[in-house]
Amino acid sequence: MDNSSPDEQFGMTPRFAVKKTINNDEEVSMPLSHPTDGDKAERAGSEGEPSEARVQWNSKMEFLLSTIGFAVDLSNVFRFPNTCYSNGGGAFLIPYFCMLALCALPLFYMELLLGQYNRQGCISVWNKVCPIMKGVGVASCVMNFYVALFYNSVIAWSFYYLFSSFTSVLPWTRCDQTYNTEFCWNDAKQETCLLGFNGSAIGNFTEWSGNGSICHPDSRRVSSASEYFDYHVLGLREATGFHDLGPPKWDLSLCLALTFVCLYFSLFKGVKSMGVAVWITALLPYIVLSILLVRGLMLPGALDGIKYFIRPSFGKLLDIKVWSDAAVQIFFSLGSGFGVHLAYASYNDFHNGIFNDCVIATLVNSFTSLFSGFVVFTFLGYLSAKSGTPIDSVVGVNSGLVFTVYPEALSTIPGAPFWSVLFFIMLLTLGLDSSFGALEALLTAVTDEYKKQISRMKYSREITTGVACIIIYLCALPNVTYGGMYVYRFLEEFGAGVSILVAVVMQCLCVSWVYGLHNFSNDVNEMLGSRPWMGWRILWKVVTPVILLVLSVYSLCNVKNPHMQYSNGDFYHYPSHTKYLGWLVVLSSISFIPIFAIWTVLRMDGRSIREKIALSISPSREHDEIREQGNVTRFGLQHWLNF
Repeated sequence: MDNSSPDEQFGMTPRFAVKKTINNDEEVSMPLSHPTDGDKAERAGSEGEPSEARVQWNSKMEFLLSTIGFAVDLSNVFRFPNTCYSNGGGAFLIPYFCMLALCALPLFYMELLLGQYNRQGCISVWNKVCPIMKGVGVASCVMNFYVALFYNSVIAWSFYYLFSSFTSVLPWTRCDQTYNTEFCWNDAKQETCLLGFNGSAIGNFTEWSGNGSICHPDSRRVSSASEYFDYHVLGLREATGFHDLGPPKWDLSLCLALTFVCLYFSLFKGVKSMGVAVWITALLPYIVLSILLVRGLMLPGALDGIKYFIRPSFGKLLDIKVWSDAAVQIFFSLGSGFGVHLAYASYNDFHNGIFNDCVIATLVNSFTSLFSGFVVFTFLGYLSAKSGTPIDSVVGVNSGLVFTVYPEALSTIPGAPFWSVLFFIMLLTLGLDSSFGALEALLTAVTDEYKKQISRMKYSREITTGVACIIIYLCALPNVTYGGMYVYRFLEEFGAGVSILVAVVMQCLCVSWVYGLHNFSNDVNEMLGSRPWMGWRILWKVVTPVILLVLSVYSLCNVKNPHMQYSNGDFYHYPSHTKYLGWLVVLSSISFIPIFAIWTVLRMDGRSIREKIALSISPSREHDEIREQGNVTRFGLQHWLNF
């Protein structure tokens, strides 16, 4: 029976929160106050931390903005709208919010609580929870590294487009460049081909030649924006496939370097410098999205696009794939499992009311996805009306969509360069926010795990951040070669797909079962003054792990050889052995889980295998009791049944 108050049930901190026992007789409520320096030192010593206080965010708002900034990324702009309309439109919101409540939100909340209480990065936190699972944190770091390799290349593309927008005529509107093919199509060709020799319109033509212009049928046309992205920006013509990448493109290499310069100066002082940057990077996208929505609604066909976006198709709810897509969308959108939320929360005040932050960040993330969908489909509706083609024909499914369809739509309205600059500034801020999180999680994990060694260096944070940026930049250069898009798609497919699901399953099972919800709830009570609501505990122990296990099995059974679509509609199918190479990438992260588990047991200072295992699955604060008394609660059935 859960006797907590209504405020306590949902994780909110009551005004009189901490209960103290007086003379072993009765419990009285004491006001919850911020810890004194003495309290911090006492707790730090009990948890095995150095006595000095951990650096904290400049304000609670900076933590919230950073959390929102990481969760709201480029996928909210180009992935959610497409996923929503292709899975039932408005009806898709039913499985979306169900999976949010049953899976994504509980995981998000657990990570925030885990980070704020233990005040450690995603590797060393497991010493305090379950040492045998330290490999989960290492796996998260490896996945962050892979994501940094391909995700930052998207930011580099955004920089390239931003610089290219400062011109009177946007370069992706032209078909007379050396990289263009005879099938290039733009507004000028559209007007030419609609005029006959007598000025009348020509319909149902297959090919017509006049004044040096060739009018091809719809199926052979390639938009000028698509050719600009594929042949000029990426340079795909110079590479024949995944096996032939060519050298790095100097212009994209410079844009990638600029990306890491921005990352360095935003992170070199830790959360102190990042907290300043997020005021711009987290808030600016909403200003730009609002401006674009207002402008888009003024265009013909905009309302048709919105209707197409939200039109419900309830029959699709019977398809298991729709529910799977909903779970994957919200799960990857919030970004649990990468250790970012855990790292961010570790810099909070110990008694910070984390529940409200969790709910606000989750709702803002979902709102942004919907809001972006309205913005995107106003312009897609306009583009459809202008070209006379169905919306299905102008909607793509890959990351290149944001660099082809949207720039094409923006280029056709008055003041195109201005709108283009706004759009790509928005993409930059969305991308940089998420990159802040991935790199900060990696840096926090390393600096916490090797604190003694790193702290000996002068300017240790600045040096560590600089070294990390240089290493990741050099490793990311294959993504900006002439065949970089092949590398991008490969890493996008295998870098953090199945592997992140495995990592979060292990994290959820470990905290809920091995560490124990009873212990976890006591930690939360110490921190917030109340135990988590029973509903949270049921989700953490039963519902969420089951959903994650089903998702993991489904993903494992549906791993396929990746493919990539060119702007002309042709597909590039990766060599058959690519799938096996992809499995090596997957195993390169999750293999650390069993490796560290075995290593932890073998190196644990125990007198027998039983004691070594007991110490390996118990938090460090229980080790002395286990060694002295042999009392191992995790070897009893009651521990595993506790909620």
